[in-house]
Amino acid sequence: MTGTTKRALVPHYFHRFVCIGGECEDTCCGGWQVPVDRAAYLRYAALDDAELLPIFAESLRESPERTEHDYARIHTGSDRKCPMMSGEGLCRIQLKYGEPYLCDVCAVYPRHANEVGGVREQSLSASCPEAARLILFQPDGLEFDEVLLDAGARALVTGRIDPESRLAAGTPEAAFWALRILTIQILQNRSYALDDRLLMLGLFYEKAQELVDGGQGDQLADWAQGFGGMIESEAVRPLLRSFQPKTDVKLTLLNILLQARDGMGIRSARYADALARCRSGLGLREGAALEEVVPAYEHACREYYEPFISEHGYLLENWLVNHVFKTLFPLHTPSLYEDFCLLALHYAWVKLLLVGMSAQGQGLSNEDVLLAVQSYSKEVEHVHAFTEGLYVTLTGLGYTRLPYVALLVKG
Repeated sequence: MTGTTKRALVPHYFHRFVCIGGECEDTCCGGWQVPVDRAAYLRYAALDDAELLPIFAESLRESPERTEHDYARIHTGSDRKCPMMSGEGLCRIQLKYGEPYLCDVCAVYPRHANEVGGVREQSLSASCPEAARLILFQPDGLEFDEVLLDAGARALVTGRIDPESRLAAGTPEAAFWALRILTIQILQNRSYALDDRLLMLGLFYEKAQELVDGGQGDQLADWAQGFGGMIESEAVRPLLRSFQPKTDVKLTLLNILLQARDGMGIRSARYADALARCRSGLGLREGAALEEVVPAYEHACREYYEPFISEHGYLLENWLVNHVFKTLFPLHTPSLYEDFCLLALHYAWVKLLLVGMSAQGQGLSNEDVLLAVQSYSKEVEHVHAFTEGLYVTLTGLGYTRLPYVALLVKG
């Protein structure tokens, strides 16, 4: 502790997180390259350590960007594990020199930090299994607390916005709190099915983007207030009924997305397991006839997925709310509507995994949802270039218009 503190907003689960090290079922010390900040790179270069230096010489390479926070990368071996990981699943650097010697990413993961108007916001990433348990397994929903954090504690602040800044006037940034509050209220409104909550966000952000594109960003807060009133009065329900599911179109689109990700190679054994169970349950194999897959999907949805989610919908709700908070939604991407589309895509993808897994196992459990959400977060959501490129591709095909997005989400 430095003795000085800083105001922070955190989900109430945040301080309960404890890394379980070598006991973790999906170690963060594997499955991806580790970015090393410049300060850590210089520390490692100065070490006189007969055990670690050969490992650094073999695996540590300067990154193409050579930025302050991504100065070098530790490349994994053929087993896709960090070469610094010991046989017990622990970090050799931390064992020998302590946590201060870790690079920033390894020291703070799965903690995620942003700043909004000078106030620190911290949360956890669902790509860590232990963090995902804390995020998902909250039957009463996620709540947020204002706390005091050690101002000197290590943190990687990845996003900064200032809604009160004069430069933000008339932009979505100025309306950030109105947009965030409405988004979380919608996601946590259990009088509507979770599919419908996503569709309500689509209706809201489609119009919000039109306001921004028309130079009327200063009306976003008013639109948020008005749309909130439509939800309370249930005037939005007839609009939701206008979106009818079309399982054949939904599965065609989602299978295209699965194959696109498969083409990049699957790194996570847990995601590969979830995907294999999904495909086995639905018969979603290469060359499978759609007229065979559609009945299997609809049967699994009706008999296994929907009964489970009607009782445990808070699992996916909490994941989505945490994602919204962690990413500064809807300001994470260049447009409000793009942020919504990516959120809907994440949801539809995980839902497909769960429906298929439920068909294969003739039911679902909390641990099945944990597996799907955590492995998807690590394998797909963390690959920003893929998801952002996917949005560009889908937009070019016209598939990001709300009726198509609704087909991914609904039913």
